[in-house]
Amino acid sequence: MLHKVYSKQFLLGVLIACILLTVGKMSYSQNLTFIPHGFGTQTIGNRTITVKYFNGALLPVTGPCSFDTNTIGRVHQSKRYILSEPTSHIRFRLGVFNDSEEVTIKVNGIVYPLTLSNISAYAGTCSCPFYVNVSNGNAIYSGPGGGSNPTCFQIDVQHPRIDSIDIIHNGKGAGSHILTYFSTDTICYVADPYADTVHCPADSFGLVYGTNFPFKTGNTFVAQLSDASGSFSNPVTLGSLSTTMGDTIPCYIPANTPTGNGYKIRLLSTNPAYTSPPMEVSTRIKNAADNFSATSNTPVCTGDTIYLMGNTTTASGLNFSWTGPNGFNSAAQDTFVVNPGLNAAGNYILTVNETGTACTAKDTATVAMSQTPNKPSASYSSPACATKSLNLSGSSTTGSVSWGWTGPNSYSSSSQNPTVTTFANSSHAGDYVLTTTLGSCSNRDTVTVAIIPKPAMPAASAVNTTLCARQDLQLQASNISGASYNWFGPAGFSITAQNPVIGQIAMGQSGVYSVYAVVNGCPSDTDDVTISVKTDPYVTIFPTPGTSICDGQEAVFTAVANNAGSSPQYQWLLNNTITGITTATYKTSALNNNDVVHCQMISTGVCTTPFTDTSNPITMTVLQTLAPSVSITATPNTSLFPNEPVSFTATPADAGNRPDYQWLRNGVPVGGATSSTWGANANFLSDGDEICAMIYSDYECPSPDSAKSNCIRLQIRVSVENINTASNIKIYPNPTSDHLFIKGADKGTAISLYDVTGRLVYQSVTEQEVHSMSVSQLPAGHYILQLTDANGNRSYSKVNKE
Repeated sequence: MLHKVYSKQFLLGVLIACILLTVGKMSYSQNLTFIPHGFGTQTIGNRTITVKYFNGALLPVTGPCSFDTNTIGRVHQSKRYILSEPTSHIRFRLGVFNDSEEVTIKVNGIVYPLTLSNISAYAGTCSCPFYVNVSNGNAIYSGPGGGSNPTCFQIDVQHPRIDSIDIIHNGKGAGSHILTYFSTDTICYVADPYADTVHCPADSFGLVYGTNFPFKTGNTFVAQLSDASGSFSNPVTLGSLSTTMGDTIPCYIPANTPTGNGYKIRLLSTNPAYTSPPMEVSTRIKNAADNFSATSNTPVCTGDTIYLMGNTTTASGLNFSWTGPNGFNSAAQDTFVVNPGLNAAGNYILTVNETGTACTAKDTATVAMSQTPNKPSASYSSPACATKSLNLSGSSTTGSVSWGWTGPNSYSSSSQNPTVTTFANSSHAGDYVLTTTLGSCSNRDTVTVAIIPKPAMPAASAVNTTLCARQDLQLQASNISGASYNWFGPAGFSITAQNPVIGQIAMGQSGVYSVYAVVNGCPSDTDDVTISVKTDPYVTIFPTPGTSICDGQEAVFTAVANNAGSSPQYQWLLNNTITGITTATYKTSALNNNDVVHCQMISTGVCTTPFTDTSNPITMTVLQTLAPSVSITATPNTSLFPNEPVSFTATPADAGNRPDYQWLRNGVPVGGATSSTWGANANFLSDGDEICAMIYSDYECPSPDSAKSNCIRLQIRVSVENINTASNIKIYPNPTSDHLFIKGADKGTAISLYDVTGRLVYQSVTEQEVHSMSVSQLPAGHYILQLTDANGNRSYSKVNKE
């Protein structure tokens, strides 16, 4: 019967709400509890659920597509479910008969937007097909239009907190069948009401949330933010709180969060694990300025300008505020600091605010300051000549700087004192800029270089290009206006004269002589002249027989000419007086002692002009004629004991410095006796011998050349045995082989022992009563012992050495 009466009715099923983790398209918890009553109040679990009808009446359950024997009622206009404890998921299962039936859902009195993601085919037994359409975001239409097209389906409503839910039938027909289920899970939710909110990046706020039942110990609630489109594919954690009950979670919007109007917020719990549905109302993130940043021209050098820039793509409506070191502040978007010092380094903070909003943004431009070096000094070696290198010089009172030069012709150098080029020219004139750099800062100075052109070259010449040594060389240079001159040449020649003269030129001064002109400090090119110096004609003279002659002896002087040509002329001089002799030989016997002889030679055809040379001087020694003489003496006297030695001495006169001698015994030359003294032993001589000496003069002018001395006749006592010995003196042993002892001689008596030739072989002085003397080193033979007391008295003894 119902089928006949309500054949055009649209069967509405049951809406059941539950809360579960939602990622992307909504998925639903299966922990749902059926609401068995269609009107009135009933306690289900720990909840009291009240069901009310309004704007309609409860009709009997009927219909050809009944899909559940537990169908409890039918919606005519509207039906409200009130829960004593909130839930987050309610499911309605509906059976609909008439086309174009409409259903609206309200949660907590607010329309809940329906989409195809909320609607699905009935999961239980149903003989009606699933056919649903959505329009206007809050209504459901069944059927393709016109007639009766029964269908069955289910609507899932998921909300952070459902305290009450309405299902309103506001279409054609008498009503629909409905089954209702609700979630019995423990849920958390953001406390209602939650109005549309604008947050700024870097905002902090408290998110108030609630729970329907206490969570387990150790639970943590986490607040998450979606992206600007509402997607939680990459959620951002805003804050968390470890508790079991509702509270306020301190949240922070990350500073880099982009602007957008579609942000959602949801909650997660850990014990039990639960993810709330996203908040239905979107959250807007509003930046104070888009793409906002603060920048500067750091690093900045002292004395330059700090430029501060506020960068944003927001065209208008912004307020700017800069603060920084040394009390700096500015309300301009872009600003600057003039002539900053090192203390201007630091953080410059830009705050931006959009007019009419509470959002502000800050960014920091950190400025590093570097010391600018003191201004350097640029100079160059003046004058800058076209024929010389251009040398640049740089100096700075700031240490540890690096150097850089730039100039004409793209010149550059990193040296402090560079050379521009080997030879400068006019293209090198201009400004040269010296830059000194310390870290990232620099300073500069400029020097303007004027290149002085090269002067004209003087012509070098000489009065005589070929000349002889000791002649004068006269050099010449052509005239250059305003110039000074520099000559240089062989043997270190250098002079600053235009036409210099080299007097008495020497052989070593042959060669190339060069000259250049200097105008305004710059030299010209050099011109040369070659000078040839020939060997001087010269003359030397030689005397014959020598420089010493005897008075009246003839001296012959010969002149020897060198490099004098074929016919030199001579002039002899005596004591600087011309003699009139003009031949190569000069003879004279009239010279006096210390006369000086010269010869002058005049050579023609060898040097450019006649050349006169004066020979070496010869100083003559003229000696007088002298007759030599000699006298002799004997020591000790002419009366000798046998074997007593005697010495003869010859004293010469006028015999030269080193005369020769010959001693004569009885007129016969004594072999080997050829010195000025001669000694002999009485044993060698005989009583009555006559001793004389001949002298042979080495004086250059002797007359005669030899002389004989006086003669000395000798007296020699009879024999050695007759030698007296003092009676109180004993000599023993005699003969002896080793030692000879003398006893009884006074202290201080001189002892002398002679061999048979009169040669002294031992000498001593007595110090004790018995004097011992060693004779072991003497050869065997006869010796004479002489004793001389303090008064000069002598005594002799013969001693035999075995």
